[in-house]
Amino acid sequence: MKKEELDAIYEKIPDEKKSEAKLMYDELIFMLETSKKLKDKIVKNGPVENFKNGKQKFMRESPALTSYHKTMKTFDIFYKNFTALLPKDEVPLEDSFDEDDL
Repeated sequence: MKKEELDAIYEKIPDEKKSEAKLMYDELIFMLETSKKLKDKIVKNGPVENFKNGKQKFMRESPALTSYHKTMKTFDIFYKNFTALLPKDEVPLEDSFDEDDL
């Protein structure tokens, strides 16, 4: 998903639903930007990290990866609600986030 695709969807939403759509659009853009930053951290540092808590040492999932997954789940929910505001004949066939577009 790219900003341009969200822009195109937003433009097709009827005027009476634009204020609701704008709130979702802004959040979707924020999540796209956040997911990109998180993905860069994951690529740079890896999906797991050494963690030390007192005398305990172990490997754990990177906090960036955890945040990335939560962001993507939330993005998917917002995207579905966002596209639900479209007229029935305008609903896109592809209705989920594609991380390869980042």
